[in-house]
Amino acid sequence: LVDVIGFIGGTGAMDKLIKQHPEPHRLKVFAQLAGKNIGVVLPDADLEVASQQCLLGSTSYNGQRCTAVKLMMVHDSVADEFVAKLASKINALTRGLPWEKAAITPLPEPAKPAYLEGLVADALEKGATLVN
Repeated sequence: LVDVIGFIGGTGAMDKLIKQHPEPHRLKVFAQLAGKNIGVVLPDADLEVASQQCLLGSTSYNGQRCTAVKLMMVHDSVADEFVAKLASKINALTRGLPWEKAAITPLPEPAKPAYLEGLVADALEKGATLVN
C-alpha cells in the first residue's frame, strides 16, 4: 500500500489520485499544485540576460510545463527597458508547426486560445498595456 505521494501538477489530477487511495485520510501528500513560477528582475539585473532567460522560461514547450515562468515581477526602474527587450525577443520567434522547428507552435488544447484571450481581456480591463 502506498502511504506517501509526491505530485506536481493540477489540483484536479491530485484530487483524483487521493480519491483512488483506499485510506485517503492516512495518505501523506506532498504536492506543488497550480504553481505560478515567478521571474524576478531587480534594478541591477543584466536586462539582456534577464529578458532572454524569462523568454526561455516562459515559451519553451509553449509554456505547457509545470516549471514554466508564468508571472514576471520587474522593478519599476527597469520595467520599460525590460519589456522592450522581451517584446523584441518574442517578436523575433518563429511561428509554425513543431516539425518545422518553430519556436512558437499551436497550443495543444482546443479551448486554450479562448482562455488566453480572456486573460488578456481581463488584464486590459484592469489597466494593463498590450505590448505585442
